[in-house]
Amino acid sequence: MTRNESRELAMMLVHEHSFQSDLTLDELARNAADARDIQMSEFAAALAQTTLEHLLEIDAAIEKNLKGWQKSRLSRMVLAILRVSVCEILYMGDTPVSVAVNEGVGCAKKYAYDEDVNFVNGILGTIARGSGREEKEPS
Repeated sequence: MTRNESRELAMMLVHEHSFQSDLTLDELARNAADARDIQMSEFAAALAQTTLEHLLEIDAAIEKNLKGWQKSRLSRMVLAILRVSVCEILYMGDTPVSVAVNEGVGCAKKYAYDEDVNFVNGILGTIARGSGREEKEPS
């Protein structure tokens, strides 16, 4: 499974968690494996777990940057995309910030409405700039 596919899986699990918050990540992953024949990668599990562990902080960062919007107005899909991408920006130091933003925008292009793409890009860009993380130079 590629890192891109792992991110999508993590986003799907976080999205599913918004409907079934009483289930553990293991239960959500098992359900996904049973329903869609998906195998969990180590990276997807770590990203989804880290997102759910830091959900309050991640949501606070998102809400701080909504500017005239409320989190309750966001679709669950857009919120899941933002949550996973913000998690990568703030808590997954091995992922370059620009990659986290680009992957989030890519998920929005694939899973959200066209008008959501620029919105996701703007929120993630603002959070990335305020994250204090510098871009890693390619090796």
